[in-house]
Amino acid sequence: MSKLVTTSNFLNYPINTQYQIKQSNMKDIYLALAHARDRIERPLATRYTLSLNNDHSFDIKKLTRIIKNTFKETGFSFIYSFEYVENKGLHLEMMIVTDQAKYTPDHVRRILIKALINMDGVVITTENNYIKLALNYHEVKREYLETGVKAGHNLKNEIHFKACVQRASYLAKQDNKQQVAYRKKFGTTTG
Repeated sequence: MSKLVTTSNFLNYPINTQYQIKQSNMKDIYLALAHARDRIERPLATRYTLSLNNDHSFDIKKLTRIIKNTFKETGFSFIYSFEYVENKGLHLEMMIVTDQAKYTPDHVRRILIKALINMDGVVITTENNYIKLALNYHEVKREYLETGVKAGHNLKNEIHFKACVQRASYLAKQDNKQQVAYRKKFGTTTG
């Protein structure tokens, strides 16, 4: 059985206590965020959710390659977690840290849309001859907004970094994984 975080903090950073948080995933999240903070000129963390078909045909390795190739010049951190929830189905929770000196949050979202629109396993609908990709961008809200801006978390600021670790801890949760058939349900990559 996986070792879980049993306190409300990880390395003195507050974490989401509503779920069972896997300790090794939290370590990987912290390392990915610290990598971005220490190596990217103006690191900004943004959050997304991508709806997937329940047939498990989505290729996370392909998306990871695209992210690596796109952001390798300025650096990046990518954190993801697959989940299955009865009403929402299979979906991918993501946090991407990029250099806001080169990429605005809207630019990152457009890059993701361009990459994902052609991938298998992604929920795409057509409405009034308009193709819609089921990718949701999550602005910073509620208690997290007190420490940053709506666009994302500035990781060079320790208060924002702390809020980002707490927000990203959601991706380390063990809940809602039973129906996920992917061998690797969580991952991080940096560059």
